[in-house]
Amino acid sequence: MPPLDTRYQAALQLSVVGDSLGFKNGDWSNCSSGLQIFDELEKLGGVNNLNIKLPEWTVSSYTLLRLHTACILTCEQYQKVTGELIIRAAQQCKSSANCWDMKDRNPDQTFMAAREKLNPINVRGSCVPFDPNGISSAAAVRGMCIGLRHPNPAELHDLIKVSIDFGRIFTQQDTLALWLLHYLHHMHYRRYLSDNGGMD
Repeated sequence: MPPLDTRYQAALQLSVVGDSLGFKNGDWSNCSSGLQIFDELEKLGGVNNLNIKLPEWTVSSYTLLRLHTACILTCEQYQKVTGELIIRAAQQCKSSANCWDMKDRNPDQTFMAAREKLNPINVRGSCVPFDPNGISSAAAVRGMCIGLRHPNPAELHDLIKVSIDFGRIFTQQDTLALWLLHYLHHMHYRRYLSDNGGMD
């Protein structure tokens, strides 16, 4: 079996291709008609004849957040979740969003407002204040890259901790934080089953 980093990279690459297809430069991200998307896809020659690449096919803002989180969990000397890691993650979230043309990828307004509130000079400033009206998937969409990074049952404690701490960077609602926790646990167990022959 290939090492964890190789499998992790392959999973993220597949997710990027899938997101690029579903996003279609923003044309399909807010389309509520599956039939319309299917018809347009057929006019493009069908999914088997598509060539997913830039500049015709870009990724959404959520995939950028997922890749950002994956970079933090792979490029840094990451073993345990520490205050320093959370501060660094929040700093990169705040500084890199403009470099990645986030505003041109239809991010939700709750995410953009939360990003402006970040003041990552310490751990407290790396977490946005609670917002009872906040509605955003910015935290939950990062669950895949977190859950896949901790596939072993022995890492469950670290998985829970990183989900809470990373979720608080952009999650303003307790319900949304639980969504992140649920999703990354799902990915954690799928990865564990896959690695141990429990899934086809």
